[in-house]
Amino acid sequence: PPSCCPSCGGGIVEEGQSKLLRCLNNQCPAQLQRRIEHWCSREAADIDALGARWIERLIEHQLVSSISDLYNLCEEDLLPNGEPLFHGLGQKSARRLLESIGASRQVGLRRTLIGFSIPLASAGTAKRLCLFGFETIESIQAASESELASVDDVGPLVAASLRETLNREDVKE
Repeated sequence: PPSCCPSCGGGIVEEGQSKLLRCLNNQCPAQLQRRIEHWCSREAADIDALGARWIERLIEHQLVSSISDLYNLCEEDLLPNGEPLFHGLGQKSARRLLESIGASRQVGLRRTLIGFSIPLASAGTAKRLCLFGFETIESIQAASESELASVDDVGPLVAASLRETLNREDVKE
């Protein structure tokens, strides 16, 4: 296995029982790409008009450096001076993309939690947090690790991961 991240050269750590390797650099380009792809997936925000290739191009053109940047995109960003920013992006597809991003604002807490791709937490964890009574991201951010661990099947490691991830500045944004 590699001793450092092949994308950014940052440190890596083994995670979970499966010993998956994960880059520790939250600004890693490969992590950013995958994080946005996961956010756009059907299970999370369901931004169907935005696939891996377009995400890569948006990152390359420095229009997106975080998930929140997707929600700041406008038609002028995608079609500066009426010209497509990259091949395959016309006025119709730009509008469809922006409409799809706009519609994703209504996905709800469970799918939002899934979209954050929290280490050690699953879709089941997101569902259980909602069923437990958490109604907002802020209420989960404010909860102590012991409060989170009192949710069925959420142990201390998952609780710590939830708090750490949801209280990172890029996630708060």
